Amino acid sequence: MRLIVGLLVVAAIAPAALIGPSSAAENQPDSLLVSDLRSGTSFHVDAAKGNDNNDGLTREQAFATIQKAIDSAKDGDSVLVWPGVYTAAISFKAKAITVKSAADPATLRAPGEFAVSFATGEGPGSVLKNFIIANSRMAVFVAGASPTITNVTIVHNEYGIGAYGSCRPNISSGIFWKNTNGDLFQCRAQYSCLAGGGQGEGNINLDPLFADPNNNDYHLRSQRGRYWPQHNVWVLDDVTSPCVDGGDPSADYSGERKPNGARANMGAYGGTAYASMSEAAIGN
Repeated sequence: MRLIVGLLVVAAIAPAALIGPSSAAENQPDSLLVSDLRSGTSFHVDAAKGNDNNDGLTREQAFATIQKAIDSAKDGDSVLVWPGVYTAAISFKAKAITVKSAADPATLRAPGEFAVSFATGEGPGSVLKNFIIANSRMAVFVAGASPTITNVTIVHNEYGIGAYGSCRPNISSGIFWKNTNGDLFQCRAQYSCLAGGGQGEGNINLDPLFADPNNNDYHLRSQRGRYWPQHNVWVLDDVTSPCVDGGDPSADYSGERKPNGARANMGAYGGTAYASMSEAAIGN
């Protein structure tokens, strides 16, 4: 591959060209958009350094588990989840809160369980955003609720999202891939990539071209640049994922690194500083 630092181009060994170090600040929730921040309290979760005996009000005092943060939150609050793998199932418990990744998206895994549950009458104000959900019995279980689920990458689960009873979850800008028994049950998505296809405006069923799924890297390949977390650099690929610039056209894309095509990507990284780049749109 080619290594690009400033204007210097040299040879290197890898499947892409290196652009240079990430400009993302390690200890700041740089992927958060103003529209994501609730008027209430923000609780932090950090699997590596957190402790559920903390108050959760800063990253330094983060909780260790997402459920502890949800339990502590009230309507209008936010739960900011720092990078890591979280293995406990979570339930929103009827709270109108936003639960989202604070930086490079976190991974939720709950083998044999529902990774995320909305089963207590949650409405559109209950928001799940910017997560990878993998290796669970069901990624998201919805019963009698109508939450907002956006920019999730749901891969290698037994089931994707299941909706039961009187509910209408708002699902958009997701990627559903290699879920053994299917992606969506009694619900629809829009502006999403679905392995088995599916009705819904803007949906596609093309290979999302993940960077390195065998090593749990679900960033989208891009000829204009994608983030390589193992080395904290941006690289250039030989191909571009069809999920780049494929998210909901009404979604805020301003958190994505430029050039961003003036449209958010599908998947967990969409709308964040870790979204793969694309050709610049006019004025971008």
